[in-house]
Amino acid sequence: MCQTARIIKKATRKQIANATKLLTKEATIKKELEIVEGSVIVNRYYRINKHYNEFYETSTQLIKRKLLTNSDGKVDGLKKARK
Repeated sequence: MCQTARIIKKATRKQIANATKLLTKEATIKKELEIVEGSVIVNRYYRINKHYNEFYETSTQLIKRKLLTNSDGKVDGLKKARK
């Protein structure tokens, strides 16, 4: 009986230790995130990502335009206007 009580106490101590460990880890991560939000690196990352997305959109538009036009300057897929 004495041994089972000791095992139960040990298990509860482990559970409490794990819970406090997670809570302190969460608190430190929140503090780090607050510091990082105003950071230059994070803002620079978002700006680079935005520029990349804009570059990707413009390059796809240019590719689509090149696919529509022939090397002769004629536009494929479009009907010619009657004169």
